[in-house]
Amino acid sequence: MALGAFIAGVAIGGSEEGHAIGRVLHPMRDAFTSMFFLSIGLLVEVTWAWMPVNIMTALGILVVNTLVVILILASLRINLRTAVMSGIILAQVGEFSFVLATAGHEYGILTDFNMQNMIVSIIITMIVTPTLITFAPWFAERAAPVVRYILPIQRWYDRRVQRDPGLPPLVGGISGPVVTIIGGGVLGTNVGRVLGRTAIPYCILELNGANVARLRESGCTVVQGDMTDHEALERAGILHASVIIIAISDHTALAQGLDHIRKLRPDAMIVVRTRYARDSDVLLNRGADVIITEEYESSIQVFVTVLEHLGVDPDVIIEHEDAMRASRYGLLARLGSVKNDDGQRS
Repeated sequence: MALGAFIAGVAIGGSEEGHAIGRVLHPMRDAFTSMFFLSIGLLVEVTWAWMPVNIMTALGILVVNTLVVILILASLRINLRTAVMSGIILAQVGEFSFVLATAGHEYGILTDFNMQNMIVSIIITMIVTPTLITFAPWFAERAAPVVRYILPIQRWYDRRVQRDPGLPPLVGGISGPVVTIIGGGVLGTNVGRVLGRTAIPYCILELNGANVARLRESGCTVVQGDMTDHEALERAGILHASVIIIAISDHTALAQGLDHIRKLRPDAMIVVRTRYARDSDVLLNRGADVIITEEYESSIQVFVTVLEHLGVDPDVIIEHEDAMRASRYGLLARLGSVKNDDGQRS
């Protein structure tokens, strides 16, 4: 019955009526969730003498689950930092494992001791999961280089990348791109196309394999890799670029990669696209020269659209638009100049 209910829930959740059914069942969800975990708690018989066994079992579950996820993602040529972080986040055992353990106990597959060991171990994994998720980016950044030389799949992929002929010939007799764009989303794609039409050498560094294939089909110069990876940055021409544009959504990778890029290229101009205005000062302190804020630019576009609809004179609209940009980006420019005067960045 439990397995049938699980399958039915998966089927209904993926249907078009899933949202409507979810709204109907929402008032009862918390009650049933409380009853479920209460029933699990009643099954637990904590024996402190066996607690070391429970902890070791929970640790084994976390390690095995993490390694399995890393192996799967590495075989798909996903960046190791992302693979390690995903493995840590998915390391816990889900609630459905209680149902499977109960069924195994009823059919004699699990003894009473094994049943209690499984329940306590699963609960331990669920307790430590929030902490693991919090420290996953920090741990993944330090563990990825180690895993790179342990997994044979990743070593094979790295050797294949190194045999790649590299960037295609660039116009103007330049040995590398003038502009390196990190992030092949809408912004990176549009900027790359404009640079290509104006015969300015560029290269896009993109992590997602599907986006890399799409960009290559459209004729863009693109390299697959992560901005926190030194080799990927070099293959993207970071050592030759005079302008570096960063447009990624991963704030942790953005902060870490920005520090590394500024050390590699202290004289390059770095333009960063960020979502929130509150991150601007932090990114400036980490080495960015220009900050483009999504929420700020969106607010400007909204009031411009409203004023145009209300018939306000275009010159007045442009005046307000320029004044708002000057008030924001002028402040950031002053902060950047103060930073340079203090000698925090060469």
